[in-house]
Amino acid sequence: MKPWGSTTPWERFWRKVEITLGCWNWTGAKQSGGYGNFWDGTRNVLPHRYILGHVPEDMEVDHLCSNRLCVRPRHLEVVTRDVNVQRQEARNPRPRRSNGTYGHTWQQPALEGLVAQLNS
Repeated sequence: MKPWGSTTPWERFWRKVEITLGCWNWTGAKQSGGYGNFWDGTRNVLPHRYILGHVPEDMEVDHLCSNRLCVRPRHLEVVTRDVNVQRQEARNPRPRRSNGTYGHTWQQPALEGLVAQLNS
């Protein structure tokens, strides 16, 4: 007997989805990275991949809404890794490193003062 009774993985999947006018949010288990996690009866899968059916292993699913828990198909698009990274950077730009951390440049006198404090 299945541990979930006679329900199919598809039925269990939909019990864990909150449908709103915008995103369809995954309410089941979550991974530490903020993505959902779903046991399909054979293995753990990402819900946003599960809802789309077969997604090739070398492809990724871009959340066009930027919501990692969204499983609404119209908010998801199968893309290459490069496209997914480019889109993510365009949506969430981060300052690039120059001489310091995240674009902060170290002024020489301030750096020398900091080194002197650390050495004293």
